[in-house]
Amino acid sequence: MEKTYEELYFPVEKLPLSKLMSNKPPKGKEFVIMDKNSNAFLSFCSKDYKLRKNSSLYKNYEKSLKQENIPFIKEVNTIDNTKFFVHYILLNSLNSKLITDILPIACIWNSYDGTVKTQIKFGYKKFLANNHSSRPSPCNIHSASKHSSEGKDNTILQFISSTKEFIRQAKNDIAIYEKLIKIPASKKDFDKIINKLKLSPEARDKALVQMEKEKHGHIK
Repeated sequence: MEKTYEELYFPVEKLPLSKLMSNKPPKGKEFVIMDKNSNAFLSFCSKDYKLRKNSSLYKNYEKSLKQENIPFIKEVNTIDNTKFFVHYILLNSLNSKLITDILPIACIWNSYDGTVKTQIKFGYKKFLANNHSSRPSPCNIHSASKHSSEGKDNTILQFISSTKEFIRQAKNDIAIYEKLIKIPASKKDFDKIINKLKLSPEARDKALVQMEKEKHGHIK
């Protein structure tokens, strides 16, 4: 059964406060973003604030990925029902014999309280360390769309264009990773870093085990 992602796609609506309360709202806060399931107020906003619903943003991006034949896995993180961070692990081969434990990732952020711009960022999912890595290349691609933007919304077109460009540039990133993996990492260098970070003996032992895995650059 396909996941429904209720924490991401719950119904929301932008409503004038005058319909909900008799008191005159403060200037710039004449509207409210409401969770229609619970009737909770998520944030207050002006009439110029553009509510960009997750159901429109993420589902249309995923539809475009499928149209471009870009397979993906989705990871969702949310904060207080107002901030949303969706990671798309792009299942594109990076064609490297040395680096086989990473995949490109596109991260799309959105919010219902105006604290986070709708934006897309790119990096890599590293499976050995189970974390995300930023791009090693100095030329990072980034695209953002304001919640107050007027006229036709080209957010999805911009995000897909940026995603395709990132995939094209990935070979340059991998070339840098391949150079880095050939640089020997000694136990002496390891201990210098551990001492500088002031890690506990237990954390040091775990990091050393991880380092031995990372030295191979791939999952055996």
